[in-house]
Amino acid sequence: YTRPDIRLQASTLVGAMVPPGASIVVEPSHNIPPTGRYLREPDFYKDYVAWGAHMTRADQYVLHTLDVYRYLYDTTVPDGEKRKYIERRLARADYILMDDTFVELYDHLSEAEHDVVSDYYDDLFSGRLGFEMVLHLKTSPRLFGFSINDEPAEFTFTLFDHPEIFLFKRTQPRS
Repeated sequence: YTRPDIRLQASTLVGAMVPPGASIVVEPSHNIPPTGRYLREPDFYKDYVAWGAHMTRADQYVLHTLDVYRYLYDTTVPDGEKRKYIERRLARADYILMDDTFVELYDHLSEAEHDVVSDYYDDLFSGRLGFEMVLHLKTSPRLFGFSINDEPAEFTFTLFDHPEIFLFKRTQPRS
């Protein structure tokens, strides 16, 4: 707790790495690093999380949601439509900025009805989607100079206290 929150560290690095006006796909999460007005002039009575499957918000960057929280988790949405949705959202992106909230969630879901999103994460992290990871921030608690491995801890502890942050940059032209 003596260092800035990892989300604020990520905001500083994203601000240095991503040009203003760039198109960024984000996943609706309270752990996403703040950008634009949310970072500079936060109003805690506003909702800065871009909830919704087709939300776009322009500020310092143009943020497009990839709604893995509601839309892609919905088992009534056919797999083909989920794939098309992911393709359409990624077609707009110069970058993808996300935390590990949903990566962890989908990694622990074994049902076949969530394979599309699990495959999306596998393909993203392997580079098969035309993006490469350019930033990965992860921290662990430290006490008296000793690092504490809290990986086996209950997920919500690490999620809310110090999520992992990822930034991917497009490496192939938009299709």
